Amino acid sequence: MIRQWMLSSVTVCVMTVTLLFCPSTALPQTDQIVFLAFADGDDKAYVMNADGSNLHRVGTLPGHYDDARFSADNLKIVFTYFQLSESTPQIYIMSTDGTNVRRLTEPPHAHGLLQIAPRGQIIYSHELNPGSSTPPFTDTYIMNQDGSTKVPFRIVAPDIGALGRDTSEFVLCPGRMAVFTKTNVGTYNSDHIYTIETARNELRRLTSSIDSSRYLACSPDGKKIAYANVGASGVMLQAHHDDDGIYIMNMDGTHARRIVQINFGEELGPSDSVGIGPGRDIVQLTGPLSFNSDGSKLTYSVHLGRRNDQIYIVNTDGTELKRLANGTHPSFSR
Repeated sequence: MIRQWMLSSVTVCVMTVTLLFCPSTALPQTDQIVFLAFADGDDKAYVMNADGSNLHRVGTLPGHYDDARFSADNLKIVFTYFQLSESTPQIYIMSTDGTNVRRLTEPPHAHGLLQIAPRGQIIYSHELNPGSSTPPFTDTYIMNQDGSTKVPFRIVAPDIGALGRDTSEFVLCPGRMAVFTKTNVGTYNSDHIYTIETARNELRRLTSSIDSSRYLACSPDGKKIAYANVGASGVMLQAHHDDDGIYIMNMDGTHARRIVQINFGEELGPSDSVGIGPGRDIVQLTGPLSFNSDGSKLTYSVHLGRRNDQIYIVNTDGTELKRLANGTHPSFSR
């Protein structure tokens, strides 16, 4: 099922944008991975070393944890949490041992963690009217690690829209670069990868096939992009998954190479938990890809059936593919 394969102008409208793209000075001594795993009837946060050792749970909140990330200095973990006594998810922060928990956003609006900027600010979604009959409006905000200075986040490109609001996903990379996906509506409705180079106001499209590219990650040096080719969309194209898998390419779109082959159209049998149609459950990634601190490894998680999500690690040249643990949404320390 999973096998190694050897093988145009831009307007930037965000406050303190120069800080967003400055590299962090913090260097981790040992790469660690924070991830989610099912325990006590819900998803909880766990941390382990990059070799799978020293696996332990962090945090004691009784509700649902989601999408945890290390802070830029690796001293904190930022995460989305759904408290049982509240009606909407909020952004929280805690020490890496699970202590000193603090909520950074407030109800009644729903919030979800999107990413940690290279300098350390928290970029998150801000959803109005959650659970009401009025269609929700989701916008993107940025705040400091202590929860202060919450302001709307905008990077806007002509014919594209606002990153984080009008795009499928986006990632801020070192070197004043933003990478994002945008759905191109047509026969196949494919998601394609674009970059915005803010210093020279350049917008560039990097992919153009009928296949969709998703789950983006930038290498720590800002020179590589990792992504998953998940195949073409549409019922008539379910069998078109020959090029599926995890890829790495240069930031300019050159030298794209598949490092792990995964068939994202493979049927897993009937399920009411995950699927893209009634009773249809398929292999898929459960969270974005993540580079380790020196860019030599990737971690990712794959859904392989109900309550069966596996976390893997692989060298960026495609060697030494290894399963680490059960869980989802793995993210390396920085």
